[in-house]
Amino acid sequence: MKKKLAFLLVFVLTVGLFAVNAVSDHTVYAKTAQMYMEFPDTIKKEDTFQMKIVLDSDVELYSVDAYLSYDAEKLEFIPETEAVTGTAGILELKDTYPEETKNIVYTISFKALETGETEIGLNDISLIDYADMDYIEVASSSQMLDIGINKKVEMDSSLADLIVAPGDLTEEFSPDQTEYEMHVPLDVELIGVTAIPAEEDSVVELDMPDKLKVGENVITITVTALSGNVQSYKITVYREEIEDTEDTEEEATEEETTALSSEEESGFETAPTEEATVSDTEEDTTQDDLEPDERITENTDSAEETEDQQETLQNTEE
Repeated sequence: MKKKLAFLLVFVLTVGLFAVNAVSDHTVYAKTAQMYMEFPDTIKKEDTFQMKIVLDSDVELYSVDAYLSYDAEKLEFIPETEAVTGTAGILELKDTYPEETKNIVYTISFKALETGETEIGLNDISLIDYADMDYIEVASSSQMLDIGINKKVEMDSSLADLIVAPGDLTEEFSPDQTEYEMHVPLDVELIGVTAIPAEEDSVVELDMPDKLKVGENVITITVTALSGNVQSYKITVYREEIEDTEDTEEEATEEETTALSSEEESGFETAPTEEATVSDTEEDTTQDDLEPDERITENTDSAEETEDQQETLQNTEE
């Protein structure tokens, strides 16, 4: 009986050891992977640079699918690989691998368009392992880039000329002077501004009202050079104020009073001349204005003179 119990105990232990070994051979380990971005230490405006996306897994991978987001106003994507495609602002990284692939690096090229900070994000990452086609979770990530001024390219952010119409600036334009004034009449509601940069590749932005209001109006001109240098010019436009009707009437009344006073002064000075004219007229009184006796006397004298002239003529003939 004891022999039977011993044999049974040995059998149970043997089976248990085989079971433990079987479980050990099928232990399930957590599958891990990481995906991250790398950038150059320095990025400057107008530079073409390369970023890297690094994929590192502890199991063999079958495929990857992820999205890259960026600011299309600050960065321009330069296509170089079939694995990365997309439109401005969103790129898709999609690829499949041979059985032995656990690590891979993708290189993506960009051109820096503007200075300042910008963010690039790596999102919606989907990895599939090769053994059983399971999904492997990978966290999203993002990184800030600082695009600096590039001193190797043009830095001149000034204007070569500034033209306005209708009207003129109160001062002659100079690239070093950044503030100007001009005055326009009330009937001018719009003006044209032509700003010519010193460097043809500079970007010129104009901020001005659609319609001039009565009084003060401000026009701002911003020039950005390739290097990222920025300079602003300001034009203050004064549109003529509306005239006050009461003031106009008062001015007209004052002008009339002044004119009347001038006429009166002129009249007093010419009075003697008017008296002389009357005197001359009295001297030129016609025969019709004489009394009857005066007219008879004058006629008699004239008749006597005529007779004397006739006698003198007859004596001369004899």
